[in-house]
Amino acid sequence: MSAPVRPRTGPRLDRPHPALTGRPLAPQQRGLWFLQQLRPSTSEYNVQIALRMRGPLRLAALQNTLNLLVLRHEPLRTTIRADASGQPRQYVWPSRHISLDPEPVRASADELDAHVRRIVRQEVREPFDLAAGWPMRVRLVRLGDEDHLLVLTFNHLAVDGVSLSILSDELSAVYAALVAGEPVRLPDLDLTFAEHAAWLAGRSVDGAGLEYWRGELDGVGDLELPADRAGHGVGASMITVRREVSEPTVRGLTALARSAGSSLFAACLTGYGLLLHRCTGQRDFAVGMPVAARTEAACERIVGCFMNTVCVRFRINPELPIRGLVQQTGRAVAGALEHQTVPFGEVVRAVRPGRSTARHPLFSAFCSAVDGAPPAFPLAGLTTEVVVADYPVARFDLNATFALGLRHAAIQLECSDALFEPATARQLADRLVSVLDWTAADGDRPVASVPALGRAERAHVLSLLNGRHDG
Repeated sequence: MSAPVRPRTGPRLDRPHPALTGRPLAPQQRGLWFLQQLRPSTSEYNVQIALRMRGPLRLAALQNTLNLLVLRHEPLRTTIRADASGQPRQYVWPSRHISLDPEPVRASADELDAHVRRIVRQEVREPFDLAAGWPMRVRLVRLGDEDHLLVLTFNHLAVDGVSLSILSDELSAVYAALVAGEPVRLPDLDLTFAEHAAWLAGRSVDGAGLEYWRGELDGVGDLELPADRAGHGVGASMITVRREVSEPTVRGLTALARSAGSSLFAACLTGYGLLLHRCTGQRDFAVGMPVAARTEAACERIVGCFMNTVCVRFRINPELPIRGLVQQTGRAVAGALEHQTVPFGEVVRAVRPGRSTARHPLFSAFCSAVDGAPPAFPLAGLTTEVVVADYPVARFDLNATFALGLRHAAIQLECSDALFEPATARQLADRLVSVLDWTAADGDRPVASVPALGRAERAHVLSLLNGRHDG
């Protein structure tokens, strides 16, 4: 993969401004854009930063900080609309001014926290019109003399998870500099997202990458989820279930991963695959997972939609030891990461060109991991608290998120209520934790021995775990 073309220095007088001509979308953006056209009123592609800020807020400094970030990162001042041929183009505008006018809120102290949650939930549920408006909304609410709520809501076509971390760092750095009356110092950006997207759109197909995915996913089976109803769950309301994972289980999974020469995520993903196998009886299926797809150094500090989706295939042999399945899963994850820049749409067309639109083309279950605590968004002179609203719309039929690197390890299971009843979602979450316990207890057991554990059996496994695995 050759490096993107670096921007020239100095003014560009040889072509009209991109806001007049439009630029192509990156492949990841195109896929999301076409999905949004199918459900134009959906908010499933919204992401959010909501900060409760206590202390003496410097309003002018915060406003200038946001405007500097909008000027620095083109996607925050970009509109997207179809051209005369129906193809989406992104139009980068030369400027966009954010004016902060705090809206007052009158609420009792007892009602304030609930009111904050309502505002955050309201904002994340409001869809974007990408053709007529910006892909970033800003709302500042004055809750008290030294108590404010800042809500930044984005459309996924403008940002990804890494982008939120970038914005966290830069929001803190710029605000601190402005409050202190010091120069703002941020690292130079080697290229713009629009330039990177144009390079991606114009490059030839990655033949070696497509060949890998054809071989890896050839003949993969469709996973029939252990749901209460058949059908398609994306876009429906979401049932969210959280469960803690015990410290002995985390230690056991870590030791198992180490002995298998793999990662903790591969061990967790193995447990997820075992749950799906035990619930469905299927031995050959794929699970989707997100990847950053930022393989070029020049892209490390750019805000934009880089994230891609890849598949991890499970080929489960019941006689294989659990440790062997962890090794197998680790190899599949490594292969997926090596070929993560192949756009998911191209993979689908190469593997299943005649796919049905009635369901997801390659997987029904998704999985991701949280490696550490979310960005803290520290602001000079203020005490900040990140406010998280439960995301209301299902992006997948079934999604498991592992957060085992945090102080309180946990898993979160998200199920579409078009397919699952709340009781089923809770049962699946309980069974996932039980399978993780069992997986961590003894990596030499065969896959066929992994049960769907009840409470009594799980208590026995945890007693075994507490007696072993010191790290």
